[in-house]
Amino acid sequence: MSSVEPHRPACYGRPSYPHSPPEKPEEVTLISGSEAAVEQSTLRIDEQPLVVPEVVDVDAAVRADYYEGEHAFSMRLLGEEAQYGCWSNVAWEALPAHVHWVVLELAPGPHHISVEVRGERRERDVRLAPLETRGVWIGVPH
Repeated sequence: MSSVEPHRPACYGRPSYPHSPPEKPEEVTLISGSEAAVEQSTLRIDEQPLVVPEVVDVDAAVRADYYEGEHAFSMRLLGEEAQYGCWSNVAWEALPAHVHWVVLELAPGPHHISVEVRGERRERDVRLAPLETRGVWIGVPH
């Protein structure tokens, strides 16, 4: 593995989310998640920093879904009502704002995985058997 500059972790942050004023619950607006911005983080395998591309920008998907939902409409036909293009104000809240992914081929044996963001570090030790495939998920604080 070659050394590269520190990059972002597997997943982090909170995406944008809906806000309704208590006095007017029908006036829903989308506000940025407090930690949706891209932050400097470090992912390391056996203390070697790795580049991990972002595969899902959940915050961007939330925003696109919300703005599409602004053009939703209801239709009533033969006493039945249906809604089209509506946005779910709870569909995205529990997801991280950014998801990064890396697939590596590692030698059998022990490996140490760590992700650091905002000065907090998450670590995992993994022992691989010959020809074993293993998935490791690390979420960082939000």
